[in-house]
Amino acid sequence: MSEPYQHPGGPFDIVCPKCGKRASFRPTPDARPRQAPPRYGDGDWHSAGPEWGVCQCDHCVSRGEHALQWPKDAYWRTSVRGYDVWAHSRAEVSALIQFVSSADRDVSRHPEHANFLRRFPRPLLSAKARDEVVKRLTKLLVET
Repeated sequence: MSEPYQHPGGPFDIVCPKCGKRASFRPTPDARPRQAPPRYGDGDWHSAGPEWGVCQCDHCVSRGEHALQWPKDAYWRTSVRGYDVWAHSRAEVSALIQFVSSADRDVSRHPEHANFLRRFPRPLLSAKARDEVVKRLTKLLVET
């Protein structure tokens, strides 16, 4: 069954379409006709179409309208065992590392990220996959 997903209202990190470095994306409500939001199904997120907003990159000093293609545009993104693992921000990556590596994996310990953490792919929470997930997410934080 699919359920709607909404990106955070505030700015989040994407790959700059011009230089490939980290940029900030802020959704613009009703700037252009929007399609349905991404949906969760078959154990993964599927983009329903572009969401429009403003992309600002401090590295190449560009700012302009951008059609977000999530999760392809996600700056904090890696692949683990065939699953795309992504986050909107550095804080979400840190919360995800803590969540996956904890013994009880209680989402209430991260209330600001609870909605995001509930949707993490269950197969990656198995004992065999957790170390690999934490290793890849930690590598994302170290590289940037």
